[in-house]
Amino acid sequence: MTVTRKTTQNTTENARSLIRAIDDPNVRRVILFATQHTADVSFHQEGGSEANLPLLAAVVESVEGNSDLYDGPFLTAVRRPRYLEIRDVLDAGTGKRRVFFAPKPVPFTSHALPESAVRTLLSHGPFAELTDESRSTFFGLLSSLSESALAKL
Repeated sequence: MTVTRKTTQNTTENARSLIRAIDDPNVRRVILFATQHTADVSFHQEGGSEANLPLLAAVVESVEGNSDLYDGPFLTAVRRPRYLEIRDVLDAGTGKRRVFFAPKPVPFTSHALPESAVRTLLSHGPFAELTDESRSTFFGLLSSLSESALAKL
């Protein structure tokens, strides 16, 4: 298995990249994660501000068995403009039958080697399928506000 860490500081491009992966027929599974809500020692190696917590992370598994890792200060739902990017990702993934999420917050992983980070994230299963019904459960891991409340801001 080869793991490629996707790194960019542009959140709009991060969201677009993840949406492309969701729509890619060569992708077997996309797993979304919400990080812890409070910083610890590993977060300070992540970069970014504690005010942006929690963060969204993702593992994208190809049909060939390789993975792309999206972690670090990748996406957040803390402010409305950033929520809109996450909304677009969730809109793209909801009901796709290959998009899943971890039901509990995960540790920060961008300080780890990519292969180790993926192992850590995947150890937080079993994963739930992202559906219309489960979407609010996952979003609740990313924000103390509901999607409808953020949409009105």
